[in-house]
Amino acid sequence: MSKIGDFISDVYSDKAAMYIAPLSAYKLIWIFLIGCFLGYIIETIYCYPKTGYQSRQAVLYGPFVPVYGFGGVLLTLALYKLQNTNVFILFIISAIMGAAFEYLYSLLQELLLGAVNWDYSNAPFNIQGRTSLLYGVYWGVLGILWIKLIYPFLSQMIERMPITIRSTFAFLIMVFMIANLILSALAIKRGGDRLQNLPPEGDLDRFLDSHYNDEHLARVFPYIKYIR
Repeated sequence: MSKIGDFISDVYSDKAAMYIAPLSAYKLIWIFLIGCFLGYIIETIYCYPKTGYQSRQAVLYGPFVPVYGFGGVLLTLALYKLQNTNVFILFIISAIMGAAFEYLYSLLQELLLGAVNWDYSNAPFNIQGRTSLLYGVYWGVLGILWIKLIYPFLSQMIERMPITIRSTFAFLIMVFMIANLILSALAIKRGGDRLQNLPPEGDLDRFLDSHYNDEHLARVFPYIKYIR
C-alpha cells in the first residue's frame, strides 16, 4: 500500500508537469475509455438505491457508458487550458456544455435509433426530458472535479506508459469501441423494428435477430425506452 501511496504522491507532486503534458489523439482515446468505465461505476452506484443492481452498460460488450466517455473528451478539450480559472466559471462552462451535450446525445439517439437511454420528463426544469437543471449542476461539479483532480492524474498516468504500449493499446481500444458502438446501435435499432413487427430485410437483420434478440437486449439494456 505504501508503494501505491508513494506513486500517487509522485504523480501529484508536480502539477505543472501534468498541466503542460500535451493532448494527443492516443491520450483522448484513453480518456474516452476511462470515462466510459467511470460512467458505468457512477451510474451503478447512483441507481442502486432506486433499482438495485442491474446492468447499466450502454454498449453490448463491456462495462462502458459512452456518454461519459464522450463527455470526458469534451470536458478535456474545453477546459484543458482553463485549469487555473475560477471554479465558478469552470462550473458554469461545464454545466452549460454538459447539459447541451446530454440533450444533443439524447436527440441524436432518438432520431437515429428510435430509443433513448434516459427520460427526465418528471424532473423540474427539464428540457424535453433530455436534460434538466439538476443534471446540469451535476455536469458543472463533474467538470470541476475532472479538470482539477481526475484529468491531471490520468494524464500523468498515461504519460508514464511506454510510448509503444500506450499508442498500440490506444489503437486497439479505438477499433474495439468503434465496433462495439456500431454493433450496439444496430442491435438497438433492430430491436425497435421488431417491436413494430418489421420482418428482417437481409442477412444483417437475421444475424441481429439471432444473436441479439429481445431477451438479450432487455438483459443488457433494461433502461432503454423505445420512442417509435
